[in-house]
Amino acid sequence: MKYVKVKTISTFEHTYMIPMQEGQTVEDHLDYVVCNEIDEFSQMHVDDCILPNCTEVVDEEEMLATFDKENSYLASWSREKKIEWAHDRLNKHIGEQV
Repeated sequence: MKYVKVKTISTFEHTYMIPMQEGQTVEDHLDYVVCNEIDEFSQMHVDDCILPNCTEVVDEEEMLATFDKENSYLASWSREKKIEWAHDRLNKHIGEQV
């Protein structure tokens, strides 16, 4: 079995709502965001950008090695479960369109 590996960067729009106390400035609030001191109020996915030169055809062994490297918390899964999971990514989306 062959797989097409595609690397992307996802862009999200985040909104923050930060209570403003007397004496604080807008710049104080920007620091909260930049320093990751506050969680976003909401987010919306904007787009996926396919990275140049980051698309390749790989065999099943490379797919499994990538799975273990990039999903290390699932590395203990069986080979069969990893393969099924990879196939389910596409089947799930195709099923939603039908």
